Amino acid sequence: EVTTITGSSSTSGGIDGNLATARFNSPNDVTRDTRYTSVLYIADGSNGCIRRISIPANEVTTLAGLATGTSADGTGTVAVFGVLLGMALNPSSSTLYITGQGNYIRSLNVDTKDVQTVAGSSSSGAVDGPGATSQFQNPSSLGLDTTGSDLVIYVAEEDNRDVRSVVVSGASVNVATVSRISGFAVGRVDGV
Repeated sequence: EVTTITGSSSTSGGIDGNLATARFNSPNDVTRDTRYTSVLYIADGSNGCIRRISIPANEVTTLAGLATGTSADGTGTVAVFGVLLGMALNPSSSTLYITGQGNYIRSLNVDTKDVQTVAGSSSSGAVDGPGATSQFQNPSSLGLDTTGSDLVIYVAEEDNRDVRSVVVSGASVNVATVSRISGFAVGRVDGV
């Protein structure tokens, strides 16, 4: 059975409140916080914000972001994301990793609402290396590997047609290409 938890198929918006009246504008991704019962985070794409849904509390709240601008670190609604596309939660550190059309990988501590740039910038490209000088082009999806001593964020990039890794080791961040399809050919090729 499919049930609408919150939002409306006929009315978009950026309204917080109870589940019946809350509105979204192009929600692009959802993840569950396993630390709590029925708590979800939504990448509210065109509103450029991260929203928290608590089903037991019957509420939707904006954690961080604004609808204007492309990128700014900060706390809560002072932070600016632009259009959001993907996210992944590391529940052991209360950190949500976020990506979007601003060509960056950002972190949001869901408890403190602090937003920081992890890698990338507003410049688009395909540059590996230290997080601060790396470049992405339309990163659209994220996956986390928390099994080792370092956090590895895997990034799928739509426009670069590649998969990249962002390795976070303490304060050190390094970006590397895992797999890239050269040129402008579109298709599917397996290989090493």
